[in-house]
Amino acid sequence: MATKKKKTKIVRPFGSKWRVSMINAGIKGDITSATEVVLDEVVLEDIFHLEMMDTNHYWLRVGDHVLNIHRGRHGKMTVRHEIDK
Repeated sequence: MATKKKKTKIVRPFGSKWRVSMINAGIKGDITSATEVVLDEVVLEDIFHLEMMDTNHYWLRVGDHVLNIHRGRHGKMTVRHEIDK
C-alpha cells in the first residue's frame, strides 16, 4: 500500500509581496516585488513611514497613528494601535 506524501507549504517571507503604484506627468506604472525581495522601508514626507523591524514585525506610522504589526509562528497576525501625541 502506497503512502501519501505530505504537501510542503511554501511560506514566503513576511513583506515579500508588495506593490507600489504611481502616476507622474501622465505616466502610470507599478513597481512590484521580485523573487525574494523584501520591502524594508517606505517613507513619504513626514506623514507616512513603514519600516521592517525584523522578519516578522513591521512598524507603521500614518500621521499620529502608530501600528505594530506582528506575524506569529503559525501566520496569525497581531496589530497593536497607538496614538502618538
